[in-house]
Amino acid sequence: MAVGATILIKRTTGVTTVPTLQYGEIAVSISTGSFTNVGGRLWIGDQAGNAIAQGGRYYTNLLDVEPGVTSAGKAVILNEDGQISSLDLVGNLTIGGDLTVGGITSFTSSTVNTNVISTKPGTGNVLYLDPYPTDSNEGTVIIKGNLEVYGETSNLNSRTVTVEDPILALSDPTSVRIIVGNVGIGSSVLGVDSIAGINTGDVLRGVAGLPSETLSTIVSYDELNKTVSIAGTVSAGISSGTEITIAYGWDTQTDRGISFTYNDDSVGLGTTATKTGFFGFQDYNQKFTFIPDATIGITTSTGVRGYVSGTKGYLDIKGIYYQLEDTSTNGVVYFDSTGLMNSTTDPASGLSTSNYILTTQPGTNVPVWTTTIDGGAY
Repeated sequence: MAVGATILIKRTTGVTTVPTLQYGEIAVSISTGSFTNVGGRLWIGDQAGNAIAQGGRYYTNLLDVEPGVTSAGKAVILNEDGQISSLDLVGNLTIGGDLTVGGITSFTSSTVNTNVISTKPGTGNVLYLDPYPTDSNEGTVIIKGNLEVYGETSNLNSRTVTVEDPILALSDPTSVRIIVGNVGIGSSVLGVDSIAGINTGDVLRGVAGLPSETLSTIVSYDELNKTVSIAGTVSAGISSGTEITIAYGWDTQTDRGISFTYNDDSVGLGTTATKTGFFGFQDYNQKFTFIPDATIGITTSTGVRGYVSGTKGYLDIKGIYYQLEDTSTNGVVYFDSTGLMNSTTDPASGLSTSNYILTTQPGTNVPVWTTTIDGGAY
């Protein structure tokens, strides 16, 4: 070979076509390379004549980064401690071992997105928050702020429930639903996440674009498709995911109170002795009651759970006070024909030689005070 001779290899400035090479032949593309083209590559032909990429400026540029420091468009190289400065994932991440996070985490996956935690599609509709690592019922979940529950709640294996509010309220007059599907201008049908508890006569509130209170009244609902129809139409579109308030305007005719379960071994052993008690307000007679062996079922007229029946129980207390306007000072207690406890009128004044006499009015059997004794006709 002559001194100063130049050895040339195949070369191209193209970015779309890989050169055709013989076995052992070399080629290079000197154009700017990217992931989507073939620029900045170095090839060598294999025994079948295929051009196999062996490197090039495109790959060396990817590796031109300080170890441990991540940079856009560059490879990730760990530093001597096996660390990197940051990592922003836009796809799935599978971790086979433990994950230790020393700072604040921010997720933008399908399970944690900004301020929403949800299950992934196809993984079921149960989401667990487990504060104890041994899959037990120990540990504590602390929520700083208000907690709103749109569905039903159940306390399992819980022996203590405390509430700081001096008044425990049962049966809220309103509830919140989530709009499902965009609602267009002029529509009278709105999709919601749950139909449970919604009835005709209820009113939609709290969203711009709803008509007046009367025209926002629900006139029908579809349990299968989870939609409600109002008397009027919306004047502005409502986006899917919007919270809307349901103001209840329909009498469910259900009782309100607290039920409790206990075992009465005087009637049997094991689960045969299990009874349900009820202490609360009964809707049909507008009275407060106690039923030690209650049956809680579906109301016959509305089909809603909350109808309580059973024999009334006893109250063991020291005394009973009537409100002042319903009683008479020094009156005598008696029961009327319905079993209601009443009192007689108080005597105006006593006699100088004896007290008033308590007798009954003719034909009424209502006890009254009198100063006159009448033996009747004989």
